[in-house]
Amino acid sequence: MEPERGASWRRCWITKLVLTVMCLGASCVVATAEEGALRERDAITLRMVQLARAGRVEEARENLRAYLADHATDGTMFYNLACLDLLLDEPEQALADLAAALTGGYTNFRLIDVDRSLDPLRDDPASRNSSRVTRRSCATPSRRGR
Repeated sequence: MEPERGASWRRCWITKLVLTVMCLGASCVVATAEEGALRERDAITLRMVQLARAGRVEEARENLRAYLADHATDGTMFYNLACLDLLLDEPEQALADLAAALTGGYTNFRLIDVDRSLDPLRDDPASRNSSRVTRRSCATPSRRGR
């Protein structure tokens, strides 16, 4: 009877060990996937800046749109897209992308208030009113007025 007890204990211990290793492995896969997504985002951002500085704004915007096709909730990248839209003199599209940024969780309202890239929206009364409404509707009550 003693040998069976030992075998049972060993099986239980091995099962726990295997489950622990599987959980650790799953955690590593999740962490690796998140790191990969961050690296991809950083690479897209760098490429976007390089293209825009080289005067290839349309190409930068298309690269960013391709990224956003797979990452539709990345508010920061939608904000960047709105800035590129304005460089291409497309304020209506910029407003739509700015709304998508806010919906996607972009909350750096201080940057929105001072970012010179958004000056064309501030200079246009219709755009300025639309952006206020968009910002107000996307802000949570605890964030309003900051």
